[in-house]
Amino acid sequence: MNIMFIVGVYPPEGEPTAVMAKQIAEHLVSQGHSVTIVCPFPNRPHGEIFPGYKRKWTSVTDENGVRVMRVLTWLIGRKRTFINRLLENISFGITSSLKVLGNRPDLIFLETWPIFAQLPVMFYAKLFNIPVINYIKDIYPEGAIAGGIISPDSPVSKILKYIDTAICTNSWQNIVISNTMYDYYIKNRGVDSSKVRILWDWLDLSSIHPVQVDGSWRREVGINESDFVCMFSGTMGHASGADILVDVASLLKEYKKIKIVCIGEGVLKEHIISEKAKRTLDNLLVLPFQPRERICEVQSSSDVLLLTASPTMGTSSVPSKFITYIAIGKPVICGAGQNSDLSQIVNTKKLGISVLPGSAELMANAIRQMMEMDTRERLEMGQRARAVALDKYSMETAMKELTMLINRLNNIYNNK
Repeated sequence: MNIMFIVGVYPPEGEPTAVMAKQIAEHLVSQGHSVTIVCPFPNRPHGEIFPGYKRKWTSVTDENGVRVMRVLTWLIGRKRTFINRLLENISFGITSSLKVLGNRPDLIFLETWPIFAQLPVMFYAKLFNIPVINYIKDIYPEGAIAGGIISPDSPVSKILKYIDTAICTNSWQNIVISNTMYDYYIKNRGVDSSKVRILWDWLDLSSIHPVQVDGSWRREVGINESDFVCMFSGTMGHASGADILVDVASLLKEYKKIKIVCIGEGVLKEHIISEKAKRTLDNLLVLPFQPRERICEVQSSSDVLLLTASPTMGTSSVPSKFITYIAIGKPVICGAGQNSDLSQIVNTKKLGISVLPGSAELMANAIRQMMEMDTRERLEMGQRARAVALDKYSMETAMKELTMLINRLNNIYNNK
């Protein structure tokens, strides 16, 4: 089939969604399909064009057999304001949909920002009777409502829900990434269950795995070998709720051996650094993203991995950060809603401790509990975590599911 894959981020951007999009595209090529990626010029997370790229209307390259078509879009900028994000979505919806108009693929694989980036593409897909696989990572406008951007009872909210429902019902298939999302789209959007299927996020577990560490990374960043390291690693955006770790560190200040390590970038980072200095929190270490080739070493240097979340955001998915954490084979302390997929996985599989999001006290208590735990018990938690990653979140499992889905559509297409 001639497949057009429209995606909001793509390597060299390092976001998990970008990496997974590349893996999907290259897998489809290996199955004999012709794949065109349509994406913006790389600019995330800072909203600035990467070195070596120049913004223009269209740039086309061949990357490992995948035709990569980069198109002009508005840039979010470093401050990532609401208006810039909205303009980014709208502009990408327009420029990517024009590529549909000019290329007429057999299938559109749509994985982009909700509603405004999707709508123009869906218009042309409907016009030319092109089947669409709608790959949903976030529920909107509910996500914007949870973030306080729009009111739940406003006309805007109702209109956006109506549009999102229309997009889902007019898609050939909707892929969601959790049980909660599956139930939501059937019950709250009224989408027929035959049009919704779950595909868990995944990792290439051959590249993300536990490693034996010699303490060199700890020494480089000034952490003692005997310290109990609780590590957050990832984007420090508003949805992450990572700023709660300042309060957690403050509550644990008297425990000299506990170190809270925050690795990453994002809009909350400056606030975290400022509060660290203001409160003289020597037990809180804030670092930039570490080299990608050292991810396994860095995260394996922790004793426990921390997953925070804003209490205002939804809990309808399993964050890719969590999958990386369990792939490393470490216990996890996560802030997650009581009935969320994430909380259920952590609790039922005994991978760590789940606490309600937004409570520094509960997370601090969980860290103390984890530190006082027998070392062997923590080791067994980490081993169970790695086993769950291999069973549920491997790239091989995901690619088998995708292959079956595309083959089913291909058979329908060929039998017309």
